[in-house]
Amino acid sequence: MLTSLPLPKSLVRPFGRFARDEAGAVTADWVLLTAAVIGIAVAVTAIFAPAFAPLPQTIADSIQTHNDTIFGADEDG
Repeated sequence: MLTSLPLPKSLVRPFGRFARDEAGAVTADWVLLTAAVIGIAVAVTAIFAPAFAPLPQTIADSIQTHNDTIFGADEDG
């Protein structure tokens, strides 16, 4: 059977004060909140990234078509 050794009060008292102290609780809350927001952003990006992958080429083609219409098609191709 295991028994615990009694700890001197000089060691126990600081831990009790530490457990009741709420000075760093706001910082911990902000760290967890920020981590959650970043996690959600990464998840949303992973879900929607494949849908947006062809978008830059589509935009470039549209710009090229409008340029050809306004300025005339380039003779070199």
